[in-house]
Amino acid sequence: MQDWALSPLDISFLTIETAATPMNMGAVMVIGGEDEAAPDPERMLALLRERTMEVPRLRRKLGSDWLPFGGASWVADPDFDIHRHVQRTRARGQGGRAELNAWIARTLADPLDRRRPLWELHLLTELADGSVALMMKMHHAFLDGLGAVALAYALADGGSPDRLPGPPATDGRKAAARSVARRLVGPLADVTQPRTLARTAMHAAGTAAGVVSTMTRPGHGLPFDRTVSPAREFVSASVPMADLRLVRKLHGGPGASANDVLVALMAGALRTWLSDLRLDTDRTIRAMVPVGSSRPPVTGGAANNFSAFLVDLPVNEPDPVVRVRAVCEAMTHNRAIGPEGGAGAVQLLTNLLPPAVVRLGGPVMAARAARLFDVLVTTVPLPRPLALDGIPCTELYPVAPLAQGQPLGIALSTYRGHGYIGISADPVAVPDPAALAAAVPAELERLLALSPQP
Repeated sequence: MQDWALSPLDISFLTIETAATPMNMGAVMVIGGEDEAAPDPERMLALLRERTMEVPRLRRKLGSDWLPFGGASWVADPDFDIHRHVQRTRARGQGGRAELNAWIARTLADPLDRRRPLWELHLLTELADGSVALMMKMHHAFLDGLGAVALAYALADGGSPDRLPGPPATDGRKAAARSVARRLVGPLADVTQPRTLARTAMHAAGTAAGVVSTMTRPGHGLPFDRTVSPAREFVSASVPMADLRLVRKLHGGPGASANDVLVALMAGALRTWLSDLRLDTDRTIRAMVPVGSSRPPVTGGAANNFSAFLVDLPVNEPDPVVRVRAVCEAMTHNRAIGPEGGAGAVQLLTNLLPPAVVRLGGPVMAARAARLFDVLVTTVPLPRPLALDGIPCTELYPVAPLAQGQPLGIALSTYRGHGYIGISADPVAVPDPAALAAAVPAELERLLALSPQP
């Protein structure tokens, strides 16, 4: 089994991890419920173990070249034990949503063991409504959000775990340089010429310089700009997709999506939450919005094929309709210019650096990230319903990681007629995250009350 090299960007997610900030991400799927057939937990557990064993990538761990300052590879784990990675937990109390959210928070806070493949599946059973919850937990170096979505579909009914492709081996930095050239110069560029590569790298470096300079400025002093403790809290909310589409149609403008409206709702919810806490609402809050790429990964072994852009959330705007228009316009504009024109340039350039530089500089850059943006807001649309053992997945909440100085992470997903919001927070630094979650549907109600009904 051939080893797969990690890209420098993948390595960076390993270097910025601390004991208090494990770079764990994933999603929580609620399967079944009161109106569905009762799931059989043992059958589901056996099915998940069977299907994960058919995915070669899930049997790889970090290679020995991780130390001292070289690159890293995903290598076959000769001691792989499926029972360590796919586990069942029984609800301890009444099995309500408060217990579910507390279980998610505990599971998220527990670092993954680097001596083993960096992923786990956890099945929480005996919930009050008859459903079970499946949490996909993985290290950000192992898969990005779109990779996690692909894995979810591969493991679900009708998927093909044995056909989930593994990345071929390539020269990572050379592939990264060519990818940067194609993205910034154009598909007709002769990316084999050193001059073209040099001009391209200088162009990307110039774009990234503005981003890096922002990271040297003082922080804003909001509850987001703090060192993260090991404590975790997870809260969630959901809103009807039909209402999101109505708001998009009335106020979103050309090119807006339902996910854009979700981001706009978060801007309003943040304003309400900050106001209730008597904190500053006279400024914008800068969000980093990761975006996936339809292009091939810049390295054959890359687990992360994404970039990002920055969006100023207008929490200082009192009019909900104006907020929606401003956010949708900003999201549409950023998609048009491409993520490489902003914060994404840093991620592209990361893949041009030697692994030793990334490993030494990653923690420094991570410590400065709070100067670049206040909060992570990631969106993950799911195009079609999921089911496991014939039981449909009725709800799906994405889970975002928390990094140094970033004690609040917001993940949004559109699935089966609803927009789902998962909020990860360090409760030591972020007061009352449950109130922030509750403010999302309230913001939507406020918008609908101000909108002409069709």
